[in-house]
Parts: sequence; C-alpha cells; structure tokens
Amino acid sequence: MQLRAADRTYGTAQALAALVALSLLAACILGASPAPKPPVSKEQRIRGLIEQLGAEDYASRQRAQEELARLGFDAYDELSAAATHPDLEIAARARYLLRLIRVQWISENDPPQVKAILQDYEVHSAVERLRRILRLASLSRKASLPGLCRLVRFERVALLSKYAAVQIVRREPADPAARAQYQQALREHLGKSRQPAAGWLSTYLRLREDPAALAEWTKLAEAEEQTLVRRAVETSIPEFVSASIHREIVAALIYQQAIVELEQGKTEAAEQTARKAREGGPFWRGDQLGAHMGTAYALRERGLFRWAELEYRRVIETGISPQWVRAYIGLSEMFHDQGKHLAAAEARQEILRAVEAGRLRDAALDDLQISVPEIRARMNYFFACHWEEQGDRQKQRKHLEEAIQADPREIDTLIACYRLPDPPAEFRKKVAELISRAASELRTEIEDQPDNPHAYNQFAWLIGNTEGDYDEALAFSHKALELSPDNGAFCDTLARVYFAKGDLENALKYQLQAHELEPHSGLIAKQLKQFQQAHAKKAQKK
Repeated sequence: MQLRAADRTYGTAQALAALVALSLLAACILGASPAPKPPVSKEQRIRGLIEQLGAEDYASRQRAQEELARLGFDAYDELSAAATHPDLEIAARARYLLRLIRVQWISENDPPQVKAILQDYEVHSAVERLRRILRLASLSRKASLPGLCRLVRFERVALLSKYAAVQIVRREPADPAARAQYQQALREHLGKSRQPAAGWLSTYLRLREDPAALAEWTKLAEAEEQTLVRRAVETSIPEFVSASIHREIVAALIYQQAIVELEQGKTEAAEQTARKAREGGPFWRGDQLGAHMGTAYALRERGLFRWAELEYRRVIETGISPQWVRAYIGLSEMFHDQGKHLAAAEARQEILRAVEAGRLRDAALDDLQISVPEIRARMNYFFACHWEEQGDRQKQRKHLEEAIQADPREIDTLIACYRLPDPPAEFRKKVAELISRAASELRTEIEDQPDNPHAYNQFAWLIGNTEGDYDEALAFSHKALELSPDNGAFCDTLARVYFAKGDLENALKYQLQAHELEPHSGLIAKQLKQFQQAHAKKAQKK
C-alpha cells in the first residue's frame, strides 16, 4: 500500500521513539547509573533516627539512640517534639536523651558578661535562673538576644522559657529600621524550636506583616490567660513568685497587642486592650503588685509613659505597702526624666506625708534600703528644678538648701548648687567643701566595694559635672562600664566626663551610645542635644 508523505513522516518518528526507548532500556540493563537522589538534610536524618528509636530489634534502637546522643544540641528540638510521640518506646527514649543532652548555654561568641550570667545556668534553682534572665535582659539587644533565644528554646521550666520570650518582645526597638534588624537577628537565633514560647516569637515576627498574625497573637494571649486562671503551669518556683511572673507574662502579651493596634491607628481598640492588660480579668489577684511594677518599668523603657503611669497608679491605689513606696519612687523618677519636675516632687511628697502621718514606718523604708532624708532631699531637688524652669531663683535656692540639709550627699543637688549663677562666696565655698567630702566618701566606698559599679559612676558623675580630678573621674567611669556593660546611664556619665575634659568627639560618641541604649530617656536626649550643639559650634569655628 502506498503511504502518503505525512504518514511516512509519522512512521519514521515512531521508529525513532522506539529506538530511543530500546537504547534507554539497554542502558539500564547494562547497569547505567540512575538519577542521583537528593541529599538527606540533617533534620530528615534526625527524624529518621528518632523513628528508629521504635524499631523492632534492640540493636537498631540502640544504634539510633547512640547516634542521637552524639548529635546532641542539633537533635534537641526534634527530640523535644518526640517526647510526646504516640509510640511509647520512642517517647521514653526521647525523654531520656533530653535529660542526657547537656544544653550548651554558653557560646564561644558570647560577650564576657553574657558568659558570666549563663555560667552553670542549669545547676541553679529556678528562682536564681529567673534572676539571671532579668540580668541578661538588662544588657544591650545585640549582646543579650542570642542567650535569651537559647533560654526560650531549651529552658525546661515552661514559665521561665516564656518569661525569656517576653523579655525579647519587650525590648524591640521603636525605630522601624532598627526593629527590622532586631527581628532578623531573632529569626537567625530562634531555630525551629517547638517550645510554646518559641511559637509566640514566630507569631510576633509576623505581627506587622501578616494581617492574620494579630488575631493569632490575641488568641495565644487569651490561651495563656486561661492557663493562669487554672494555675496549670508546673514549676519549681514558689507559688507567690510564679503567680506574679505569670501575670506579668500575660500582661506583656496583651500590651504587645495594644502596641500593634496603636501603630495601626486603632487608638480606641488599643486603649481597651491596654486597659484589659492593666486591670486584668479573672487572673487578677491583689497580691501580684510586683507584676504591675515590672510591667510599668517595661512600658517606661518603651516610651509608653502614660500606660506606665497607669500601671504605677494601679499599685498605689491598693494602699500602703513596700510596692506602694516603689511605685511612687518609680513614678517620681519617670516624671523627672520627662521634665515634669513638679509632679516628680509631689510623688515623693506623698511618701513623706505617709511617714509623718504614721501610716508608713521608717523601718519599712529601711527594708527598701531608702531613708526619709534621701526621699526628702530628692523631693526638694525636684522642686528646685521646677522653680529653675519658672525662673524663680530664690525658690530654687531655698529648695536646694533644704535638700542639702536633708542629705548633703545628694549628688544631683550638689551639682545644681555648683551651677547656681552668682552665688554668695560663702555658699560657693560650702558647696565646694561638700563636693570634696562626697567625693572622698565615694572613694572609700569604692575601696570597700571594688566591684560595685554604682559608686564609680556616682563619683564620675559628681566630678564630671563640677570640679576635681577629671582623669580620676574618667578612669572610674570606664571602670563602671567595665563592671556593668551596656548601661545607658553609665554611658551618659562617661560622655559627661569627656565633655568636662573638652573631648567633644568622645563625649558625642558615648552620648550616642547612651541614647541608643535608652532612646526614650528625656535626660539623656537633653544632654545629647547639648553635646551636638557644642560640636556643631566648634565645627563652625574651624
């Protein structure tokens, strides 16, 4: 039969296809290599080993267990998930391996202060580990974040893991660019932990990008609130401490929701959410005042001063107690830092009124390591700041003299007296003597407590703002920072000493560091502005 051209072409194509197929078949028969399999990831390998923990033969189970033990830290997250595996053999061996693996709390890249805090972390009591979490969180974000992430991932007490996560969230920068860098670093250090607190942080990272994440955050906050209501958290921390910490955790989660709502322009919703965090619900207990204090401080550090004030006042309205005193002192210092000097003075005045009325005993203040003369001196110093702003030099000096009479070692008072314009010669001589005496007493304190950074800083702040040996003040200021790195107030002091020595470059350098560490401090911002103006003025003269 005669074929058309098209049919011949089709037939040829079929023949070629058959030839190719035969060639491939021959290649397979002759042993040609199959396509390479994709490499197995470490995560897949670990999961395979975990499944082998439930193998039928004992030898396979043991080999898998030994290999997982060798992997150690790398297998921790997967083993944590396997601890509740439906196969009881796998779950039991996973839990055994978790106990066997000693978490490496310290990394070789950690700064010295982080290594000191996390040294032998796991051997300490839960209460001591709680203290160490707070010490770690007091360092700079860059220094503390990797360690806090380790605590979130590997701390076996769930409440402490969650508290570490809360410290990470609380310390997010306000500046969007800095926040993006902070969150990127968090992603790198968080890993794939299945700890509940790590899940919180994963949701936190999506809060401003994914509209659904805020609803998820709200649900997890509500779930944790219910956990608090039921007191379902097993912990080795004393009940009164764990209840307060847990309440602070819940409040922090709810406040984070309020902060995001505020950023999104949902002002009314944000205020309602903040009110819920502050006033509590069924989880509120009157003896958890420490939770309000911790929350107030955290809000103050984030520049949320009005919400911080309401937290302080929540404590104050419960009546006189040690926390009542702390709340008034915290409120007073916050007002002063904001430039609200009259309100700052009046807050201290309330404590003195309670003492004078017999409602607050001196012994109670002694327990708080604060005295009536110290409170009185600080109150008068704040009144003096107020009258200075009002331009009333007579009242300013009156309150400064009353402050000196109450406590001649009140450093800020001595500085303010030293800076009074055109004081009488006798008054100036008296102030100079008091400054010299205070400096001498601080030297003695430093000799007695050489590891106390506050004495070094106090000496440097006094001399840097008045007169004396600036080189000695500089050395002491550097020592304070060595003992307490990443301390914004101490950087502020060091900048002031450099300024006193005429070193504007270093003054500006350390003041910028202080501002970075405490971006919402009004006093630090005020000194930064002063140094920037002086630097610009010097540049114009060149």
